[in-house]
Amino acid sequence: MRISLPWNRLGIIAEIASRFHDNDLRLGKTALQKMVYMLQEVSGVNVGYEFSLYTYGPFDSQLLQDLDFVETLKGVSVETVSEGYGGVNITVADETDDLRERSELLTNPRIRETLDRIVTDFGQCSAKELELRSTILFIVHDARRRGEPLQEDQTVSLVHEIKPYFDGATIATAFDELETKGYIQPAV
Repeated sequence: MRISLPWNRLGIIAEIASRFHDNDLRLGKTALQKMVYMLQEVSGVNVGYEFSLYTYGPFDSQLLQDLDFVETLKGVSVETVSEGYGGVNITVADETDDLRERSELLTNPRIRETLDRIVTDFGQCSAKELELRSTILFIVHDARRRGEPLQEDQTVSLVHEIKPYFDGATIATAFDELETKGYIQPAV
């Protein structure tokens, strides 16, 4: 009997953990969700997750299940952090490289370049900063998929309705950053 495992999804988790580890960055569960979401959105490659807008931005419960499985396979280590805001730190483990090698997606140079870019651009962001940026991307991309592209002011207003604890100026600044870095194309 042969079991088929989602090596691409599992390998992406191990790869992101490895990149954060190599850059001496902390990877929590929220950051992992946002990194995988941005990878799918920016690369246009479906890693296998179906994100929906949730409390802290785009979320897929399958990703957390996969994280647990990757930890069981010793592809990552998930450690509880007690200082600061708490949470967890996801880092490399004994089988990280093996899981990375099993992911066919990671042989694609475009995927690797996109991961480089995302980790460089967002790896140092706090969970709250990632929440805001990924929510903006979700709103913009969802509207475009429906054929209803939004102008910046419409996006800022909508994000503020969904997340009123971010003021309009903070949302606009994050929107401008995403547009400047090429994550958002101007609406026509």
